[in-house]
Amino acid sequence: MATRREYKHLESPEGVGEVWQGDKRIAQVEYSLDVQKEIIITESFDGTNELEGKSFISGSIFVLEGEKHLIGRDILTLYMQDGRKIDFFVTNISPPDKNMQIQLTGGFH
Repeated sequence: MATRREYKHLESPEGVGEVWQGDKRIAQVEYSLDVQKEIIITESFDGTNELEGKSFISGSIFVLEGEKHLIGRDILTLYMQDGRKIDFFVTNISPPDKNMQIQLTGGFH
């Protein structure tokens, strides 16, 4: 039996949102996310089966106003313009445009 993993693109939400740390709004940002779903494919003599695995979300933000030094902070929350929110932390800053790569800590809520 052979097993492989593929990733299915689900959505790419983009927009302007707010970053909060606890109950304090600290920045307005432009965000761009990429949401993918893992598909686990098993092949055997009986045929091919597909199982849904985890969702993976990656992305970046750019600060429009407010606190510009977000790296090294505890968990932050991005409030998206469509009403969803997601927790994250900053992992890297890309000069010269100051785009920040973010690591998301779970799914949308």
